[in-house]
Amino acid sequence: MMYAMHADNGYLPLKHRVYTMSQSGRTQRQPPKPSPLLEDFERWCRVVKEKPFLDEKPMSDTAAACAWQDFKRPLLGRFTRHERVDFIELLGYGEDGIVWKVNIGSQACALKVFWDNKPLEGTKYWAVQRECQNASLLTKMRYVINNSSDPIWLHPNPTTFREAASNLHAFSDEGRSRQLYRKMPGAVEYNTAPRLRECYGWARISGRELCAIPAHLRPPEMRSGNQVRNFWPTEEYYAILYEYVFSSGAGLDVDVVQAQLDFLWLGGWCFLDLQPANWGGVGILLDMADPICLWHAGWFKSRYGKRYARELTEVPANHDPLRTIAQ
Repeated sequence: MMYAMHADNGYLPLKHRVYTMSQSGRTQRQPPKPSPLLEDFERWCRVVKEKPFLDEKPMSDTAAACAWQDFKRPLLGRFTRHERVDFIELLGYGEDGIVWKVNIGSQACALKVFWDNKPLEGTKYWAVQRECQNASLLTKMRYVINNSSDPIWLHPNPTTFREAASNLHAFSDEGRSRQLYRKMPGAVEYNTAPRLRECYGWARISGRELCAIPAHLRPPEMRSGNQVRNFWPTEEYYAILYEYVFSSGAGLDVDVVQAQLDFLWLGGWCFLDLQPANWGGVGILLDMADPICLWHAGWFKSRYGKRYARELTEVPANHDPLRTIAQ
């Protein structure tokens, strides 16, 4: 069968092409109608990107807010220290933003500054929103484990949205009272949280300050398609401060990586491809835009399932057909 290009999955059967007759009697090809599925997905992406993700309260306050409504509407607390920020080292850059090692007072941190102050059109995720929501949820989950008198019991093999949401609900105030999976055979029990990169909160940083960074700490020209990425002195930009993870000459510890992957899967996150460059130290996930939480438009059942640390050293066997339209 012959195919024509189409925006949804790349191909449209030739028999689905639409033709009309011109006044001269010649046949004219009409472009195929947009896919209803793609239109619905684009509409859902717009709705998701309108959801709030920032809280003016400090991280200590937002972490302790663990009602189910707080899990359904995760807001990241603000970084509240007002000491001088010294840029020390350029750690990396990409589609979402730039990461520097900075010193704030005597503390070394990783500062990630995002290119986009507002969501892009189409299905591309809004990076700062995704990372803030992820960091907020993980901070709450870790807070609950560390401060609960009882363990958190989870479904051992969630495969659906409902099961994933039930596991996330188990961390909430209401879920800990209910203890849905306490008597379930094989239930996973969390008394301590796995090693996760700590988030210190969100901040705003002026483009004027970013433009004044010495040249050796700036990345080379960054392009996204035909667009040159840059910071402008008249703008203010979103940033997130994270724990600075020191490099390890020993490489990634498979057990450390697997503990994080399991925790994220059981808590409802899915992934695209696992990228070795996004893990550091003994095996700590550095790029918090990699996991896709339940409330994000990029969450699909086909992507959801247990992932393995060995994937970080293997060449992906399968291409994710959703990747190009829903990251």
